Amino acid sequence: MSVKENINTNNVITSACTYELKDFIPKEDAEVIKKLKNEKAIILAKTNLSELANYMDVRIPRGYSSKHGQNINLYNPLIISPLVSSSGNAASITANIGVASLFVRCSRSNK
Repeated sequence: MSVKENINTNNVITSACTYELKDFIPKEDAEVIKKLKNEKAIILAKTNLSELANYMDVRIPRGYSSKHGQNINLYNPLIISPLVSSSGNAASITANIGVASLFVRCSRSNK
């Protein structure tokens, strides 16, 4: 399975796709990762996301990060693709990297 790069994994870089955290490896797994590993899940890849889950600037294209660049549509790379923070997860499934991809959905409040 693939995991969004803002979910802590203690053996793989978890940078939230920002260049400033490019070498950060957490000391422990996120709770959901611990549970998946207990069930013998294998993490094959970490996926690109909008940098810091697009909390930097709403003008940054969704699916873009300073660390990895823009996610693209694997079937038509000339079209800037999915336009969502989790487009890296979609690309990993499209590329057949495992049978599942884990992401965390964060919502903003306009209050």
